Amino acid sequence: MAARLSMQRKDDFLTSLESALAGMDHAFNKEDWKAFLIAHDHFHDAWLDNCENKLLRDEALRLRALTSWHRRYFDFSDIDFKSSLQVHRKILEVVKISSPEEAGKVENIVKENILSAVTRILRATRNEKE
Repeated sequence: MAARLSMQRKDDFLTSLESALAGMDHAFNKEDWKAFLIAHDHFHDAWLDNCENKLLRDEALRLRALTSWHRRYFDFSDIDFKSSLQVHRKILEVVKISSPEEAGKVENIVKENILSAVTRILRATRNEKE
């Protein structure tokens, strides 16, 4: 739903995504993982800023709190920063070429990314291998 709403406000939304991704790129190149994670949160904030569904927004923020806990207690080596950067680039590219009418395509890619991330976090907290 946030993806659909974001696509309706595409210009400001794209600017926010591009700025956050530039921050992720810069931090990745400097191997500044803390800055990378902050820029990563800004990328997701762009989506949340356009979400009018309070329940969805609150749930996303609750999941962020869980991932923050995960980041604090697990080594950064558990996080595949390169893969994260690639996925977020792919999402940005789909947003750029999609029209508001194609918001469902963007929404599906975002859902896949979220489910994959949640699965990795749950496995890590249970010490399971992928």
